[in-house]
Amino acid sequence: MIVCASNGQEVQLDQAGFLVDQNEWNEDVAAALAAKEGIDALSEEQMDLVRFVRDYFLKHRAFPMVNTVCRINSEADQCVNEPCMDPEKAWLIAGLSQQDGVSFLRQRAKRPAGESPAVGA
Repeated sequence: MIVCASNGQEVQLDQAGFLVDQNEWNEDVAAALAAKEGIDALSEEQMDLVRFVRDYFLKHRAFPMVNTVCRINSEADQCVNEPCMDPEKAWLIAGLSQQDGVSFLRQRAKRPAGESPAVGA
């Protein structure tokens, strides 16, 4: 077990860095988890996304579709084409446990029209 300290509170993480007890999550813990993932400070928009992912999972027991995240968070209709927080990082920072058999697909950067993909991509 890995221990992560946040504002005087210690929480346990599994070997992959996910919170062991999702009931210990709060926004201070989210900030500490984000820092461990290389995000120095969560913007308000990022925190809104993390809260939404967490609330959605706790209600529906599933990760929300990216289009739903965009719509609910009043992002542009095409936000799926814009760079955003890695879904796995959002999940981890939201204090949700690692799910067996679940893989997150990472969005590749959108190529300009007419540009060929890199060899081996």
